[in-house]
Amino acid sequence: MKRIFNIQRLFVMACCIATAYGDTDAKVATINNSTPQQKITKEGLDKLTEQLAKEQNYDTVKYPHMATNNYQNSIKEAIKLAIREKVYTAPGAEQLKDIFDDTIGNEETENYLILRFLCKYMQNQGNSLDLATQRLHELFNKRLQNVKIFAKVADIEHLLKQNSSELADKLRALTPAEPAVTATKPGAQTVATANATTATMEGAKDIFEFIKSKMGSEKDYGKICNALIQQMPVQAKTEILNISGDIINTVISEKQQGNTPLAVNWRFSVDDAGNLQKYISELSKSLNNASVQAKKSACLLSENLSATKDGVATTSGIDLLTTNISVKSLSDVKFMLGIARLQILMAVLSKHNVLIVDLAGLNLPKEQFAIISQIYATELTNPLIKGRMKKVLFVI
Repeated sequence: MKRIFNIQRLFVMACCIATAYGDTDAKVATINNSTPQQKITKEGLDKLTEQLAKEQNYDTVKYPHMATNNYQNSIKEAIKLAIREKVYTAPGAEQLKDIFDDTIGNEETENYLILRFLCKYMQNQGNSLDLATQRLHELFNKRLQNVKIFAKVADIEHLLKQNSSELADKLRALTPAEPAVTATKPGAQTVATANATTATMEGAKDIFEFIKSKMGSEKDYGKICNALIQQMPVQAKTEILNISGDIINTVISEKQQGNTPLAVNWRFSVDDAGNLQKYISELSKSLNNASVQAKKSACLLSENLSATKDGVATTSGIDLLTTNISVKSLSDVKFMLGIARLQILMAVLSKHNVLIVDLAGLNLPKEQFAIISQIYATELTNPLIKGRMKKVLFVI
Protein backbone atom coordinates (compact mmCIF):
# COMPACT_ATOMS: atom_id res chain seq x y z
CA MET A 1 0.00 0.00 0.00
CA LYS A 2 1.46 3.34 -1.04
CA ARG A 3 1.76 5.82 1.82
CA ILE A 4 2.38 9.47 1.14
CA PHE A 5 2.49 11.64 4.24
CA ASN A 6 4.01 14.80 2.78
CA ILE A 7 2.81 17.80 4.81
CA GLN A 8 1.87 19.91 1.81
CA ARG A 9 -0.13 17.11 0.15
CA LEU A 10 -1.67 15.99 3.42
CA PHE A 11 -2.92 19.43 4.38
CA VAL A 12 -3.86 20.70 0.91
CA MET A 13 -7.25 19.02 1.17
CA ALA A 14 -7.37 18.62 4.96
CA CYS A 15 -6.13 22.02 6.14
CA CYS A 16 -6.12 24.42 3.16
CA ILE A 17 -7.50 27.30 5.16
CA ALA A 18 -7.42 30.68 3.42
CA THR A 19 -4.46 32.87 4.41
CA ALA A 20 -5.44 34.60 7.62
CA TYR A 21 -6.12 38.33 7.28
CA GLY A 22 -4.97 40.60 10.07
CA ASP A 23 -4.33 39.74 13.68
CA THR A 24 -6.90 37.08 14.55
CA ASP A 25 -5.31 36.53 17.95
CA ALA A 26 -5.70 40.13 19.09
CA LYS A 27 -7.62 40.45 22.34
CA VAL A 28 -11.08 41.90 21.87
CA ALA A 29 -11.84 44.90 24.08
CA THR A 30 -15.26 45.61 25.50
CA ILE A 31 -17.17 48.17 23.40
CA ASN A 32 -20.75 49.38 23.87
CA ASN A 33 -21.37 46.67 26.48
CA SER A 34 -20.22 44.10 23.91
CA THR A 35 -18.06 41.26 25.22
CA PRO A 36 -15.89 38.60 23.53
CA GLN A 37 -18.51 36.02 24.55
CA GLN A 38 -21.17 37.76 22.48
CA LYS A 39 -21.65 36.14 19.09
CA ILE A 40 -21.07 37.81 15.75
CA THR A 41 -24.16 37.23 13.64
CA LYS A 42 -25.24 37.79 10.06
CA GLU A 43 -27.63 40.42 11.40
CA GLY A 44 -24.72 42.49 12.68
CA LEU A 45 -22.88 41.98 9.39
CA ASP A 46 -25.89 43.27 7.44
CA LYS A 47 -26.19 46.35 9.69
CA LEU A 48 -22.51 47.26 9.42
CA THR A 49 -22.63 46.76 5.64
CA GLU A 50 -25.59 49.15 5.37
CA GLN A 51 -23.74 51.73 7.44
CA LEU A 52 -20.60 51.55 5.31
CA ALA A 53 -22.55 51.52 2.03
CA LYS A 54 -24.24 54.79 2.98
CA GLU A 55 -20.82 56.38 3.38
CA GLN A 56 -19.88 55.56 -0.22
CA ASN A 57 -20.11 58.38 -2.75
CA TYR A 58 -21.12 56.56 -5.92
CA ASP A 59 -19.60 58.12 -9.04
CA THR A 60 -22.57 57.70 -11.37
CA VAL A 61 -20.77 59.57 -14.12
CA LYS A 62 -17.80 57.22 -14.18
CA TYR A 63 -19.97 54.22 -13.35
CA PRO A 64 -23.48 54.99 -14.65
CA HIS A 65 -24.79 51.60 -13.60
CA MET A 66 -24.29 52.61 -9.98
CA ALA A 67 -27.64 54.38 -10.14
CA THR A 68 -29.37 51.00 -10.36
CA ASN A 69 -30.37 48.88 -7.38
CA ASN A 70 -28.62 45.79 -8.79
CA TYR A 71 -25.22 47.49 -8.84
CA GLN A 72 -25.74 49.04 -5.41
CA ASN A 73 -26.62 45.60 -4.04
CA SER A 74 -23.41 44.26 -5.57
CA ILE A 75 -21.45 46.98 -3.77
CA LYS A 76 -23.02 45.91 -0.50
CA GLU A 77 -22.12 42.28 -1.21
CA ALA A 78 -18.52 43.31 -1.87
CA ILE A 79 -18.39 45.19 1.45
CA LYS A 80 -20.01 42.27 3.24
CA LEU A 81 -17.56 39.73 1.79
CA ALA A 82 -14.53 41.85 2.70
CA ILE A 83 -15.72 42.19 6.31
CA ARG A 84 -16.54 38.50 6.54
CA GLU A 85 -13.08 37.49 5.32
CA LYS A 86 -11.53 39.68 8.01
CA VAL A 87 -13.51 38.39 10.97
CA TYR A 88 -14.95 34.94 10.24
CA THR A 89 -12.20 33.36 12.37
CA ALA A 90 -12.96 35.62 15.37
CA PRO A 91 -14.47 33.93 18.47
CA GLY A 92 -18.23 33.61 18.13
CA ALA A 93 -18.27 34.24 14.36
CA GLU A 94 -19.29 30.71 13.34
CA GLN A 95 -22.35 31.97 11.47
CA LEU A 96 -20.13 33.84 9.03
CA LYS A 97 -18.52 30.72 7.60
CA ASP A 98 -19.66 29.27 4.30
CA ILE A 99 -19.01 26.31 2.03
CA PHE A 100 -16.10 27.97 0.21
CA ASP A 101 -14.07 28.65 3.34
CA ASP A 102 -10.66 26.98 3.47
CA THR A 103 -10.36 26.56 -0.31
CA ILE A 104 -8.92 29.72 -1.84
CA GLY A 105 -5.22 30.48 -1.56
CA ASN A 106 -3.88 27.10 -2.63
CA GLU A 107 -3.27 26.21 -6.26
CA GLU A 108 -4.45 22.62 -5.96
CA THR A 109 -7.80 23.48 -4.38
CA GLU A 110 -8.33 26.46 -6.68
CA ASN A 111 -7.73 24.17 -9.65
CA TYR A 112 -10.25 21.74 -8.22
CA LEU A 113 -12.95 24.41 -7.97
CA ILE A 114 -12.35 25.58 -11.54
CA LEU A 115 -12.32 22.00 -12.79
CA ARG A 116 -15.73 21.45 -11.20
CA PHE A 117 -16.95 24.53 -13.02
CA LEU A 118 -15.43 23.31 -16.29
CA CYS A 119 -16.91 19.81 -15.99
CA LYS A 120 -20.36 21.20 -15.17
CA TYR A 121 -20.19 23.58 -18.15
CA MET A 122 -19.13 20.79 -20.53
CA GLN A 123 -21.88 18.53 -19.25
CA ASN A 124 -24.59 21.18 -19.65
CA GLN A 125 -23.40 22.61 -22.98
CA GLY A 126 -22.08 19.45 -24.60
CA ASN A 127 -18.95 21.28 -25.78
CA SER A 128 -15.50 19.81 -26.26
CA LEU A 129 -12.80 20.55 -23.72
CA ASP A 130 -11.12 23.16 -25.94
CA LEU A 131 -14.38 24.96 -26.77
CA ALA A 132 -15.55 24.91 -23.15
CA THR A 133 -12.19 26.22 -21.89
CA GLN A 134 -12.22 29.08 -24.40
CA ARG A 135 -15.80 29.98 -23.53
CA LEU A 136 -15.07 29.99 -19.80
CA HIS A 137 -11.98 32.12 -20.44
CA GLU A 138 -14.18 34.74 -22.09
CA LEU A 139 -16.78 34.55 -19.32
CA PHE A 140 -14.23 34.85 -16.53
CA ASN A 141 -12.52 37.85 -18.13
CA LYS A 142 -15.83 39.66 -18.51
CA ARG A 143 -16.97 38.73 -15.01
CA LEU A 144 -13.70 39.83 -13.41
CA GLN A 145 -14.11 43.30 -14.89
CA ASN A 146 -17.46 43.65 -13.11
CA VAL A 147 -16.00 42.28 -9.89
CA LYS A 148 -13.12 44.77 -10.09
CA ILE A 149 -15.58 47.66 -10.39
CA PHE A 150 -17.59 46.48 -7.38
CA ALA A 151 -14.40 45.97 -5.36
CA LYS A 152 -13.00 49.43 -6.20
CA VAL A 153 -16.22 51.32 -5.46
CA ALA A 154 -16.71 49.35 -2.23
CA ASP A 155 -13.07 50.13 -1.31
CA ILE A 156 -12.46 46.61 -0.04
CA GLU A 157 -8.70 47.27 0.09
CA HIS A 158 -9.35 49.70 2.93
CA LEU A 159 -11.54 47.16 4.73
CA LEU A 160 -9.02 44.35 4.37
CA LYS A 161 -6.29 46.56 5.87
CA GLN A 162 -8.34 47.35 8.96
CA ASN A 163 -7.65 45.63 12.26
CA SER A 164 -9.67 42.42 12.51
CA SER A 165 -10.52 42.86 16.17
CA GLU A 166 -11.84 46.39 15.60
CA LEU A 167 -14.22 45.14 12.90
CA ALA A 168 -15.24 42.26 15.14
CA ASP A 169 -16.03 44.72 17.94
CA LYS A 170 -18.22 46.78 15.63
CA LEU A 171 -20.12 43.67 14.61
CA ARG A 172 -20.62 42.60 18.23
CA ALA A 173 -21.86 46.07 19.11
CA LEU A 174 -24.51 45.71 16.38
CA THR A 175 -25.60 42.30 17.67
CA PRO A 176 -28.29 42.28 20.38
CA ALA A 177 -26.95 40.84 23.63
CA GLU A 178 -28.31 37.40 24.47
CA PRO A 179 -30.39 37.31 27.66
CA ALA A 180 -28.71 35.71 30.62
CA VAL A 181 -30.04 32.45 32.01
CA THR A 182 -29.95 32.11 35.77
CA ALA A 183 -30.56 28.82 37.52
CA THR A 184 -32.84 29.18 40.56
CA LYS A 185 -34.42 27.04 43.20
CA PRO A 186 -38.09 26.09 42.72
CA GLY A 187 -40.31 29.04 43.55
CA ALA A 188 -37.50 31.59 43.44
CA GLN A 189 -37.69 34.57 41.12
CA THR A 190 -35.23 34.73 38.19
CA VAL A 191 -33.50 38.08 37.64
CA ALA A 192 -31.42 38.69 34.50
CA THR A 193 -29.69 41.90 33.54
CA ALA A 194 -29.12 43.09 29.99
CA ASN A 195 -25.34 43.02 30.26
CA ALA A 196 -25.09 39.68 32.07
CA THR A 197 -23.22 36.86 30.36
CA THR A 198 -23.49 33.11 30.71
CA ALA A 199 -20.69 30.59 30.58
CA THR A 200 -21.06 28.19 27.67
CA MET A 201 -19.36 24.92 26.87
CA GLU A 202 -16.62 25.42 24.28
CA GLY A 203 -17.56 23.91 20.95
CA ALA A 204 -15.68 20.90 19.62
CA LYS A 205 -13.08 21.75 16.95
CA ASP A 206 -12.24 20.11 13.67
CA ILE A 207 -8.63 19.84 12.48
CA PHE A 208 -8.89 23.14 10.58
CA GLU A 209 -10.02 25.10 13.62
CA PHE A 210 -7.51 23.42 15.92
CA ILE A 211 -4.55 24.37 13.73
CA LYS A 212 -5.88 27.91 13.38
CA SER A 213 -5.98 28.23 17.18
CA LYS A 214 -2.23 27.49 17.28
CA MET A 215 -1.11 29.82 14.50
CA GLY A 216 -0.12 32.94 16.45
CA SER A 217 1.91 35.23 14.20
CA GLU A 218 2.94 32.40 11.87
CA LYS A 219 0.72 32.09 8.78
CA ASP A 220 2.36 29.09 7.09
CA TYR A 221 0.25 26.03 7.85
CA GLY A 222 2.99 23.59 6.91
CA LYS A 223 5.36 25.21 9.39
CA ILE A 224 2.72 25.23 12.11
CA CYS A 225 2.01 21.52 11.66
CA ASN A 226 5.71 20.69 11.59
CA ALA A 227 6.27 22.73 14.74
CA LEU A 228 3.41 21.02 16.59
CA ILE A 229 4.65 17.58 15.57
CA GLN A 230 8.23 18.40 16.56
CA GLN A 231 7.03 19.36 20.04
CA MET A 232 6.10 15.72 20.65
CA PRO A 233 9.14 13.77 21.93
CA VAL A 234 10.20 10.77 19.86
CA GLN A 235 9.47 7.43 21.51
CA ALA A 236 11.76 4.47 21.10
CA LYS A 237 8.69 2.34 20.44
CA THR A 238 4.96 2.88 20.10
CA GLU A 239 3.12 0.23 22.09
CA ILE A 240 0.00 -1.21 20.47
CA LEU A 241 -1.97 -3.09 23.10
CA ASN A 242 -5.35 -4.79 23.38
CA ILE A 243 -6.80 -4.27 26.84
CA SER A 244 -10.02 -5.20 28.53
CA GLY A 245 -12.06 -3.11 30.89
CA ASP A 246 -13.74 0.25 30.91
CA ILE A 247 -12.59 3.12 28.67
CA ILE A 248 -13.09 5.81 31.34
CA ASN A 249 -11.04 3.79 33.85
CA THR A 250 -8.39 3.46 31.14
CA VAL A 251 -8.30 7.23 30.65
CA ILE A 252 -7.96 7.75 34.42
CA SER A 253 -5.18 5.16 34.63
CA GLU A 254 -3.17 6.77 31.82
CA LYS A 255 -3.54 10.22 33.38
CA GLN A 256 -2.30 8.84 36.71
CA GLN A 257 0.79 7.50 34.89
CA GLY A 258 1.57 11.03 33.69
CA ASN A 259 0.42 10.44 30.11
CA THR A 260 -1.92 12.61 28.04
CA PRO A 261 -4.62 10.30 26.67
CA LEU A 262 -7.10 11.04 23.91
CA ALA A 263 -10.11 8.71 23.79
CA VAL A 264 -12.06 7.96 20.62
CA ASN A 265 -15.81 8.40 20.88
CA TRP A 266 -17.67 6.65 18.05
CA ARG A 267 -20.82 8.31 16.80
CA PHE A 268 -23.14 6.49 14.39
CA SER A 269 -25.55 9.39 13.98
CA VAL A 270 -25.28 13.18 14.21
CA ASP A 271 -28.37 13.06 16.39
CA ASP A 272 -26.46 11.00 18.95
CA ALA A 273 -23.48 12.27 20.95
CA GLY A 274 -21.82 8.85 20.78
CA ASN A 275 -21.11 5.88 22.98
CA LEU A 276 -19.29 7.92 25.66
CA GLN A 277 -22.24 10.25 26.27
CA LYS A 278 -23.38 7.93 29.07
CA TYR A 279 -20.25 8.88 31.02
CA ILE A 280 -19.77 12.49 29.93
CA SER A 281 -22.91 14.63 29.99
CA GLU A 282 -21.00 17.68 28.69
CA LEU A 283 -20.22 15.87 25.47
CA SER A 284 -23.48 16.69 23.68
CA LYS A 285 -23.07 20.41 24.50
CA SER A 286 -19.52 20.39 23.17
CA LEU A 287 -20.67 18.80 19.89
CA ASN A 288 -23.77 20.99 19.58
CA ASN A 289 -21.68 24.14 20.11
CA ALA A 290 -19.31 23.22 17.27
CA SER A 291 -19.29 25.54 14.27
CA VAL A 292 -21.47 24.77 11.27
CA GLN A 293 -18.42 23.79 9.22
CA ALA A 294 -16.92 21.64 11.98
CA LYS A 295 -20.13 19.64 12.31
CA LYS A 296 -19.54 18.35 8.78
CA SER A 297 -16.12 16.94 9.73
CA ALA A 298 -15.30 13.30 10.33
CA CYS A 299 -13.55 13.98 13.65
CA LEU A 300 -14.21 16.60 16.31
CA LEU A 301 -11.94 17.34 19.27
CA SER A 302 -13.58 18.08 22.65
CA GLU A 303 -11.22 19.06 25.45
CA ASN A 304 -11.33 19.30 29.23
CA LEU A 305 -14.60 17.44 29.86
CA SER A 306 -15.73 15.77 33.09
CA ALA A 307 -16.84 12.17 33.50
CA THR A 308 -19.43 10.64 35.81
CA LYS A 309 -20.04 6.98 36.58
CA ASP A 310 -23.03 5.72 38.50
CA GLY A 311 -23.92 9.31 39.36
CA VAL A 312 -20.51 9.99 40.91
CA ALA A 313 -17.94 12.36 39.38
CA THR A 314 -14.80 10.36 38.56
CA THR A 315 -12.36 12.69 36.79
CA SER A 316 -12.08 15.94 34.86
CA GLY A 317 -9.80 17.08 32.06
CA ILE A 318 -10.90 14.34 29.68
CA ASP A 319 -10.19 14.90 25.98
CA LEU A 320 -12.26 13.11 23.36
CA LEU A 321 -12.14 12.71 19.61
CA THR A 322 -15.68 12.11 18.35
CA THR A 323 -15.61 10.25 15.04
CA ASN A 324 -18.59 9.90 12.75
CA ILE A 325 -18.94 6.35 11.47
CA SER A 326 -21.48 4.07 9.82
CA VAL A 327 -21.93 0.32 10.06
CA LYS A 328 -21.20 -0.01 6.35
CA SER A 329 -17.97 2.00 6.50
CA LEU A 330 -16.52 -0.25 9.21
CA SER A 331 -15.87 -2.91 6.56
CA ASP A 332 -14.31 -0.38 4.15
CA VAL A 333 -10.56 -0.72 4.70
CA LYS A 334 -9.71 2.42 2.71
CA PHE A 335 -12.19 4.49 4.70
CA MET A 336 -10.97 3.15 8.04
CA LEU A 337 -7.38 3.85 7.00
CA GLY A 338 -8.32 7.50 6.49
CA ILE A 339 -10.08 7.60 9.87
CA ALA A 340 -7.07 6.08 11.63
CA ARG A 341 -4.78 8.60 9.89
CA LEU A 342 -6.91 11.55 10.96
CA GLN A 343 -7.27 10.32 14.55
CA ILE A 344 -3.53 9.73 15.01
CA LEU A 345 -2.66 13.04 13.40
CA MET A 346 -5.16 14.88 15.60
CA ALA A 347 -3.68 13.20 18.65
CA VAL A 348 -0.12 14.24 17.76
CA LEU A 349 -1.03 17.81 16.81
CA SER A 350 -2.95 18.27 20.07
CA LYS A 351 -0.02 16.83 22.11
CA HIS A 352 -1.66 13.60 23.23
CA ASN A 353 0.78 10.72 23.48
CA VAL A 354 -1.80 7.96 24.10
CA LEU A 355 -4.72 7.18 21.79
CA ILE A 356 -7.46 5.02 23.31
CA VAL A 357 -9.72 3.36 20.73
CA ASP A 358 -12.90 1.83 22.07
CA LEU A 359 -13.31 -1.22 19.80
CA ALA A 360 -15.99 -2.60 22.07
CA GLY A 361 -18.07 0.46 21.26
CA LEU A 362 -18.17 -0.54 17.59
CA ASN A 363 -20.17 -3.70 18.32
CA LEU A 364 -18.13 -5.74 15.85
CA PRO A 365 -17.29 -9.44 15.80
CA LYS A 366 -13.99 -9.93 17.61
CA GLU A 367 -12.36 -11.33 14.46
CA GLN A 368 -12.60 -7.85 12.93
CA PHE A 369 -10.66 -6.29 15.80
CA ALA A 370 -7.37 -7.61 14.40
CA ILE A 371 -8.07 -6.04 11.00
CA ILE A 372 -8.77 -2.63 12.50
CA SER A 373 -5.75 -2.87 14.82
CA GLN A 374 -3.54 -3.55 11.81
CA ILE A 375 -4.92 -0.48 10.02
CA TYR A 376 -3.80 1.72 12.93
CA ALA A 377 -0.44 -0.07 13.07
CA THR A 378 0.06 0.72 9.38
CA GLU A 379 -0.60 4.42 9.91
CA LEU A 380 1.83 4.57 12.83
CA THR A 381 4.70 3.75 10.42
CA ASN A 382 4.16 6.92 8.38
CA PRO A 383 7.35 9.04 8.60
CA LEU A 384 5.52 12.21 9.62
CA ILE A 385 4.27 10.86 12.95
CA LYS A 386 6.40 7.73 13.40
CA GLY A 387 7.53 7.45 17.02
CA ARG A 388 5.46 10.42 18.21
CA MET A 389 2.84 8.28 19.96
CA LYS A 390 3.69 6.46 23.18
CA LYS A 391 0.74 4.06 23.09
CA VAL A 392 -2.30 3.10 21.07
CA LEU A 393 -4.68 1.15 23.27
CA PHE A 394 -7.61 -0.86 21.96
CA VAL A 395 -10.31 -1.44 24.56
CA ILE A 396 -12.03 -4.72 23.67
